[in-house]
Amino acid sequence: MNEQAKWLHHIKSETERMKTFTNDLLYLIDDTGARTEFSWMRRSINLYNMG
Repeated sequence: MNEQAKWLHHIKSETERMKTFTNDLLYLIDDTGARTEFSWMRRSINLYNMG
């Protein structure tokens, strides 16, 4: 397997892992009724990353 294929596999694996993590997090947020809190936090992180 060449270097580019290894990186592609790694990126796909990490993408799937983060998708699972995000879905689990959203499930927990829905379960606790904290969606507003999470939305505020996500906006704050996005603004921080833009700066």
